Amino acid sequence: MSITQAYIDTAYELLAFVPELKIVRMFGGAGAKAGDMMFAVLDDDELWLKADAVTIGLFEAEGLPQFVYGEKDGKPLTLGYWKAPAEVWDDEEAARRWVALAIDAALRAKAKRKPRKKKA
Repeated sequence: MSITQAYIDTAYELLAFVPELKIVRMFGGAGAKAGDMMFAVLDDDELWLKADAVTIGLFEAEGLPQFVYGEKDGKPLTLGYWKAPAEVWDDEEAARRWVALAIDAALRAKAKRKPRKKKA
C-alpha cells in the first residue's frame, strides 16, 4: 500500500461533502472516515469504497474490481472495498451517490458488530 499526500489532498476535495470527514494514514495507505466509520480506502492513488451484500452487485455491474492487498496460498486477500467508478471524479452527483452507498454499507457493518466491553 502506498499513497501520496497530493492524492490525499485531492480526496479531501472530492469528499468535502461527507460529514465529519477524516482521512487517516494507515499501513502505507489511508482510510476515509465519516465520524468513526471508515467508508473508503485510499491506496496506490486509487479510491476504494466500502461495499456489502446489498451493494456489491452495483460495483460488479460497473465492472469494478475488489480491493486486493496481497495473496496467501495462491489466493487473493481481499477487503470489502471496491474501486470507485471514474465518474465520481467528474460528477459531484455521482460522487455523492456512490459515497452514500459506501457510508450506508459502513453503517450496516457497524450495526452488526457486537459492542465492545468496557475496561474496568
